[in-house]
Amino acid sequence: MTFNPLRWFLRDEAEEYSIGDDAVLRVFYGAMAALSSSGVKVTQETALRSTCVLACLIVRAETFSTLPSEVVRSVGRYRIPDQTHPVSRLLTIGPNDIQTAPEFWRWKQITEDVTGNAYARIVWRGEKEAVEVWPLTGTPPIVFPRKDKGTFVYQYSGDDFTPANVYLASDILHFKGPVLRSPYEGKSIIDLISETIGVNIGSEQFFARMLGNGSHFPGYLETDKVMSDEDFAAISTQLKGFGGIMRAGEVRIFDRGLKYQQNKMTLKDAELTTQLRWQLQQICSVTRVPMASVQDLTNGTYSNTEQQDLALAKHCITPICVNTEAVVRHRLFAREPEYGYKFKLDGLLRGDYKTRTEGEAALVRAGILARNEARSFENLNPLPGLDIPLAELNLGTVDKDGMIHAPAQAEAAVVSALAPIIAEAAAEIRRRRAADVGKGRSLDDTITFARPKLAALCDAHEAAGLAFDADGFLAECLAVTIPPCCTGEHEPGGTK
Repeated sequence: MTFNPLRWFLRDEAEEYSIGDDAVLRVFYGAMAALSSSGVKVTQETALRSTCVLACLIVRAETFSTLPSEVVRSVGRYRIPDQTHPVSRLLTIGPNDIQTAPEFWRWKQITEDVTGNAYARIVWRGEKEAVEVWPLTGTPPIVFPRKDKGTFVYQYSGDDFTPANVYLASDILHFKGPVLRSPYEGKSIIDLISETIGVNIGSEQFFARMLGNGSHFPGYLETDKVMSDEDFAAISTQLKGFGGIMRAGEVRIFDRGLKYQQNKMTLKDAELTTQLRWQLQQICSVTRVPMASVQDLTNGTYSNTEQQDLALAKHCITPICVNTEAVVRHRLFAREPEYGYKFKLDGLLRGDYKTRTEGEAALVRAGILARNEARSFENLNPLPGLDIPLAELNLGTVDKDGMIHAPAQAEAAVVSALAPIIAEAAAEIRRRRAADVGKGRSLDDTITFARPKLAALCDAHEAAGLAFDADGFLAECLAVTIPPCCTGEHEPGGTK
């Protein structure tokens, strides 16, 4: 039924929160079965009899529920995990006394996919602290505007753990499916693809009934003789006795001149397997589950299966995570905007040891992770001296100020490589000074000549992460005391 907010504003105040004809009609129409063109009645409950639908829903729900998650707090540019926040316990351990967090997320995703919406009630202690979250498992609530405050409320008929009442929007976690029936409610994926599901269920029932009726005998009997009703009854009884898979392969003997004729169209000609795979493709395309994830490896190779795993993470699980995080933040952290909730997609690599450890090693080499942080991801205890990040290309460690310090071995190697260049520069500067003295030139002339040499040496040392004392080097070459200003921008012939 189409939701009309204006109608609720026009109702009398006394009947604003009563369950009237709208609720009754919604329950009535929601329970009606959609009769598909295949003749199979498809409802949100019977759709789960389709193995294709069930496989896709299980992949979506189980994959999503296995992701690690955490409550994070924004402090300036930093996002700090906060395991002490009450919401962290609810959403990572258990939202209530009878559910674990993975069970809650599986329920949420299956319910959202099948019905289009998943609702849960928040139990508050005070204004900020959420102490419990209970799934609403009864008839879906009715959402409508509240006149006096201009907000939305949810009218719920109740279940075993949540009493019938009218609840404020701030008390309800409302997860909507990918397709919205209105801005306020999601649309069931099952209802949208009921035709495809009906064909799939019908195909499976067709094959099952072929087996039950004797699909191992795909032919017919013919005779030139005229048969009486008694003859037809006797043959029919005989055939029924050989129906079903338990009598498959037994030899049949017919009298009355009957001859067996093979059907021209066999089960192979019907291409039942191809039809079932095509239906699986249609359902997978809607649920965004790759074929390899539901065990269809007809065209599977190592490379394209790996890419399908990536597609599952990018196009199926990531949108679910983003939408769920938004609902949690919108409701559970409405009064604490500095907090948020994040699912970590790297949890999908938990079963892929090689890829996971290679990624951690790359982050350690780049200085993004400390070695002890990587060890904690593998449930290993920290070791002394491994809390300092490494620098790229083995240059060394990074201090708290972000400066890179080369290891002693690397520094010695750099000094050794630069030694011949330094010696050649010193010899050339000394020769030039001797020539300048012979021609009566000043020290400024020699320093002007030495500037390019000094600049090149400074650049070489800086690139290696080492310091170079240009003044001391020049003073040592000339055996004189060089004022600092003389190695800077100094005009030849100027006074010092």
